[in-house]
Amino acid sequence: MKSNQYIYNVNYNVQDYNLCAFEARALFDDELEDKVLFTDKEVEPSVSPFLKNRIKIIYKEKTFNGILELIIEDGFKANDFMVKYVPMYNRDPNIGQGKKLSKEVGLRIYGYPSFKSPKIMLGITYYQGYWYFGYLKQNNYEWRSHKQKPYSFSSALGVNIAKVLINVASGGDTSKRLVDACCGVGTVILEGVFAGYVWLGD
Repeated sequence: MKSNQYIYNVNYNVQDYNLCAFEARALFDDELEDKVLFTDKEVEPSVSPFLKNRIKIIYKEKTFNGILELIIEDGFKANDFMVKYVPMYNRDPNIGQGKKLSKEVGLRIYGYPSFKSPKIMLGITYYQGYWYFGYLKQNNYEWRSHKQKPYSFSSALGVNIAKVLINVASGGDTSKRLVDACCGVGTVILEGVFAGYVWLGD
């Protein structure tokens, strides 16, 4: 069957659960009950310290072969594409077959793949009895380099907390203008600008 939903998976340490759940409520207006979220809301994973992957679901089927059949039936086309298996949780029984499954999907797509610099990323995954296939967007984690600061201040917020505060204030809508009236050393503002927001600070 076809779908217009998104599937996200999150990653957090036990001590960060409450922070992650706080962000999830702001971004998706939903409670975090597992490390996987289904929603119709599109959020860029890289704005969050916890979102790992987002798949815009095209097909949802009970079997892997069912996904392959839909790709063939629809004559799914893509150029400069790459297919990647995305494990939704650590004990995913298909992790060891990820490359094989990705290859099987790729062979059914009309077009030319690109393994070095793909323009289109496609994801295949399995979760709770269903297979999902769609457009994949991953957290680029470029923001992690911001943790290496030239100077350290004991009162400065950490990068993870700064990113969560931005998402709580904006709901993930990068078109919003945000204000930080007491911006301190500017951690929140810098993360906001990096994520694409327009900021005012003093």
